[in-house]
Amino acid sequence: MGAYMRRLHEVAGFEYVAEPLPMRNSTNAIIYYLLFASPNKTGHHIVTDIISKYRTRGQ
Repeated sequence: MGAYMRRLHEVAGFEYVAEPLPMRNSTNAIIYYLLFASPNKTGHHIVTDIISKYRTRGQ
């Protein structure tokens, strides 16, 4: 996952790449990762705040 995040930043040019959020099904298996990449600092702050609340609630 780290390599993909680096490519989003270095190759695709997104200045802000949030830590991916694993999305799980009803048996708690990861089915995909939700990623957010943006050139916008404000958008990054909003998304990381939402993701951190979801991580806290999901545990």
